[in-house]
Amino acid sequence: MRYAKLAKADLPKLFQSLKSRGEVFAPVEEGGKVTFRKVDDLKEVKLEYTRTLLPPKKLLLPPEEEILRYEGEEYRESFEGKKAVLFGVHHCDVNGLLKLDRVFLDSPRDEYYARRRENTLVVGISCVPDRYCFCTSVGSGYATTGFDLFLHDLGREYLVRVGSGEGYRLSKEGYFQEAGKKEVEQAARMEERRMGKVRRRINLAGMGDLIETEGKEGWEEVSAKCLACGTCNLVCPTCQCYDVSDLLTLDVRKGSRVRRWDSCMLKRHALVAGGLNFRPTVVERTVNRLSCKVGEEVRCVGCGRCTVYCPAGIDFVEMLSAVRGEAR
Repeated sequence: MRYAKLAKADLPKLFQSLKSRGEVFAPVEEGGKVTFRKVDDLKEVKLEYTRTLLPPKKLLLPPEEEILRYEGEEYRESFEGKKAVLFGVHHCDVNGLLKLDRVFLDSPRDEYYARRRENTLVVGISCVPDRYCFCTSVGSGYATTGFDLFLHDLGREYLVRVGSGEGYRLSKEGYFQEAGKKEVEQAARMEERRMGKVRRRINLAGMGDLIETEGKEGWEEVSAKCLACGTCNLVCPTCQCYDVSDLLTLDVRKGSRVRRWDSCMLKRHALVAGGLNFRPTVVERTVNRLSCKVGEEVRCVGCGRCTVYCPAGIDFVEMLSAVRGEAR
């Protein structure tokens, strides 16, 4: 991996270079919440933050998108080819994108996601953990790939890790300097201290088996407060479920096909033809969600969003601790 360094005074120059490569989406604080949105000026950007409300996933897999439009016997697919930049993405969210890549870029390849991913430059930055973060327990506390550039705050400058060819071309611009062993070692020490601040721990050994064998009474206790609203799915960086609807005119001469995010915690998610629902209760949907996140494969990145934004105050780590029989 190539390393460079960037003086903080030169960050506006990097921002202008990023703008020349596409629309820039970055964390912005609004109404006490931080969200990714399009920005035109570096002054709008908040780089010191813990988590955004919605993950950057929303820019690669939009909450709602038209994927096909037809009229008569002619149709066209709605591929989006805009160049974009995700600026200020944390380690956990970079790892979240990698988990989505495995779903949407492997066979069968999702061309809508793939087109956006290929046209999006990712610039990461280290985070400020809080008491809800548990990324180190799920292997997402540090990103080694999945980005073009990654910035590590060293005080007056950033150590910059270069993760792609496009990132390399950016790092060769005149405002970057070569980084030496001193800067790399300093960044490593600061990353060690940062990850040491992630105090929350979760033991996932054998968790998939424990989820499958937990009795009904235990699950009813675990899911008792759940409102089945689906917020946990909406804020999750790795939830991938979606629904597809055909919207037609009354004469069916023209229409469109629309894809929308879906939630496995909603009752209608498992509803099939004939009115059969193979996960009709909140308990069954909770089991399914936990199995998806930490069962056979760990898809959770430990960002803490599902806990922070749950309207019922359900704590994801405490819920799994209860399954293990540990004190909450």
